[in-house]
Amino acid sequence: MRAEYSPMAWLGIALIAIGAALLLIPYLAERMPELGRLPPIILYVYRKGDLYLATSPILIIASLLALLALVLTRRA
Repeated sequence: MRAEYSPMAWLGIALIAIGAALLLIPYLAERMPELGRLPPIILYVYRKGDLYLATSPILIIASLLALLALVLTRRA
């Protein structure tokens, strides 16, 4: 028997997979120094002692734009 998922379920599964991958980025940045050589707009890695933080400025900008669009469309 094959389960049929709705498009929203597939979106949820994709977002969970992307989130899990993003949680692994700091660990990978620590283990793979060449990952830190990506352009800073794609991946920004902050290293200080044993602390590794990694983020994607593109992802932050896209999230802020989506939030701004949501706020502006709700007011109209």
